[in-house]
Amino acid sequence: MSSWHFLFAALLVASCTPDTFATDDAAVTNDGATSDGGRCNSTHNFGLPQDVIFRDTSPTSPIIPIHGVARFSQDELTMFFDDPVAGKIYTSTRANRNADFVGENEILTDIGKAHIQPAPDVGSQRLFFEQDNSGLKAIFSDTIGGGASELPFLSGSTNYSMPYVPKPGAMYFVTTDGTNTIRRTDISSTSSPVNQSTPAFGKTLSIQANAVVVDGTESLLYYSVGIDSGSAAMFESRFSSGTWSTPIAAPVVASPAPDRPTWLSPDGCRLYYRVWKDITTTTLVYADRT
Repeated sequence: MSSWHFLFAALLVASCTPDTFATDDAAVTNDGATSDGGRCNSTHNFGLPQDVIFRDTSPTSPIIPIHGVARFSQDELTMFFDDPVAGKIYTSTRANRNADFVGENEILTDIGKAHIQPAPDVGSQRLFFEQDNSGLKAIFSDTIGGGASELPFLSGSTNYSMPYVPKPGAMYFVTTDGTNTIRRTDISSTSSPVNQSTPAFGKTLSIQANAVVVDGTESLLYYSVGIDSGSAAMFESRFSSGTWSTPIAAPVVASPAPDRPTWLSPDGCRLYYRVWKDITTTTLVYADRT
């Protein structure tokens, strides 16, 4: 792991007390702890964070920090990431799960609007992303790689943002209409989601929810609250016996200070998230369960 130039003493969770999940009876149908397939013990904490290394042109080119959102294919060999300043989405590949990512390919170049927050649904070859829609945030869809029509998938009189696809047919996202709510909806349809106005479950937050990731069995959820000022905090909730548990501080190393979770492996064994390297700079890391 690269040396850190600035370390925070602890994760500031004491001042960010999480609310309780409001769960719908039609929520996630599975029950019990995360199924990890033997790769890790899902009750263990995550170990020390390691930098995600990205080089944009060649294996010897300089390391480029990733400041935005990064998602991955299930084998973790393809990374989908955004440049939130330029409003562009790229892909990059690597040879194995611990190798450097090398090269970048810009996708979704067919419309002159900003594209951010990529959420690939590899099973259906769809890419969901956030885009402005008449002054409001909306979730659009296109084919992975772009080239097809970019269609609004979740849009309306409120903001729809931060899509995340943990498995084929399911998408989590955040709505903002006075309060921020983490929601889930069925995306099996290729046109519009099922239960858009009545999501499978929701969680109302008294402060800004700025990210959510879920494992492939929808038994384990991480989300963050706070703002981009070094004061964000990350929480964990588990689905068991028909309900989501009261959120607790995520079991990640508190220094460098965690910021936003960006991707959770389907088995819940590896978590990618941003950390604060100093008071103004974030970078992307990953951690495996010990």
